[in-house]
Amino acid sequence: MSTKKELTIQVPVDQLKVGLYVDVGLSWMQNPFLFRRFRIKSTQEIKVIQDIVKGNISVYPGRSIVGVAPDAAEDAAAKDDMKPGSYEQALRVQKEKHLNEARRYRDQRQALMRLYRETSQKIKAFTGGLTREPANAIRDADGIVGDMLDNFEQKGHVLMNLINLPESVYTPYAHSLNVMVLSLSLARTHGLTGGSLRQVALGALLHDVGLIQVPPKITKSTTALSPAEQKVYETHPTIGGKLVRQIGVIDERVIDIIEMHHEMLDGSGYPGGIDEKKISLAVRIVSIANSYDNLCNPRESEKSLTPKQAMAILYSRYPGRLDQVLLENFVKTMGIYPPGTVVQLSDDSVALVVSVDTENLLKPVVLIYNPDIPKDEAFLMDLADRNDLTIEDALKPSQYPPEMYEYLGMTHHVGYFYSVDE
Repeated sequence: MSTKKELTIQVPVDQLKVGLYVDVGLSWMQNPFLFRRFRIKSTQEIKVIQDIVKGNISVYPGRSIVGVAPDAAEDAAAKDDMKPGSYEQALRVQKEKHLNEARRYRDQRQALMRLYRETSQKIKAFTGGLTREPANAIRDADGIVGDMLDNFEQKGHVLMNLINLPESVYTPYAHSLNVMVLSLSLARTHGLTGGSLRQVALGALLHDVGLIQVPPKITKSTTALSPAEQKVYETHPTIGGKLVRQIGVIDERVIDIIEMHHEMLDGSGYPGGIDEKKISLAVRIVSIANSYDNLCNPRESEKSLTPKQAMAILYSRYPGRLDQVLLENFVKTMGIYPPGTVVQLSDDSVALVVSVDTENLLKPVVLIYNPDIPKDEAFLMDLADRNDLTIEDALKPSQYPPEMYEYLGMTHHVGYFYSVDE
């Protein structure tokens, strides 16, 4: 979308017709429509507009449709027998229904954010205990994995949810949580169950455990590492494998994930540059999740990519390096418009994708940008419940202004958490 001011013209309300894109000029609380600006879909809407707006109304020629499709005209005619007052009341009732749904979604998101932060803190706690009380730490890790597996092995749909993370909240432990959630989702889509799913989860959770023995100057750096620092950093998979192997209770297939999550199928990875035949399915799954999260949440936050951009990079820059079949399943897991993608809808409104259902990827839950509504009450909408709305395009950051970025609560860092819709 353009940030330039759009051309509007003043049109007498008695000259309105179906297909015009209008601005009723009233605050969100003062009009019965869901939005202040919208494209007219029926003659009943025209009658309500004429009842609440006197004189002229602002029309956007660039967003208006020339002519009316036959089915739209028939729909409008079918509603002509309803009195304007009755239709306006019906609009207000429908609006209140959408508001209640939005509040429910908002409450669910806040609960997920709290759970995400609590889980991240648990990961921090057991990671710190690995060298002091390894047995207790592994028990705690098993507890986190067990809680997640209980949900991922249910029959309900797994929904992938966006968690916007301020700089102060995004930590290496948030990264481990992201990679575990993404890995479990991909593994589930690929058909893994039982012990195989557990190995992926535990390996993803522990994949960066070797970083606890890498100097903080390197692990906490927010700028590019020097060649010497990068060489030290690249020892963490080997360090992690040795550390966990000493504990003596971790499956070797889990240790493979820790030691090989930076390896690539073409031998270009590290630390060993090993042959692809030695890279297991579990390692390949975690490698994709780890690569994706590193693109979305890089060391230098100003270089962060949108989830849509990160998905494109995995395809364009990693051919032959990451498993192609798994990459295709990753799209099936995250959707064409992954959580965190800013999209333009068919009614020209702009929204942030906040949740996708693996069973209905083209109809995510979105957060609508509407400056008429306070941002802490921003409107959440499940497109699965709206047959009249579809996603038309994904927008790049250059296509929307800073105030939209702030309104939608977008940050340089993103987290992912799951919920289950039974």
